[in-house]
Amino acid sequence: LYDYYHEWYHAAIREMVKKGNVKNDPAAIAQNLTPAISTEEAQASVELLMKLGFVGKTVDGTLVSSEPATVDTTSAAMAQKIYYEQMAELAAQSLYT
Repeated sequence: LYDYYHEWYHAAIREMVKKGNVKNDPAAIAQNLTPAISTEEAQASVELLMKLGFVGKTVDGTLVSSEPATVDTTSAAMAQKIYYEQMAELAAQSLYT
């Protein structure tokens, strides 16, 4: 979970998938975020989300939301500070864009 909280866009992609109808297309996912991320970052994020059990994939390539049975809150707490700092920085940037 440290990796999950280390970059803001992991949570954004997870929420995008929760809304539904998201194909496993890293280029499209990357461009739908503001600010946009690279295709490689989107691909790595989807792989991380699948590894953590937050996202699954159907046979047609659609990403679906899922929840893992257990969450290691100890390791997640270490990275939450970084995550919240990134969210505050993005909020400040949004005032100018």
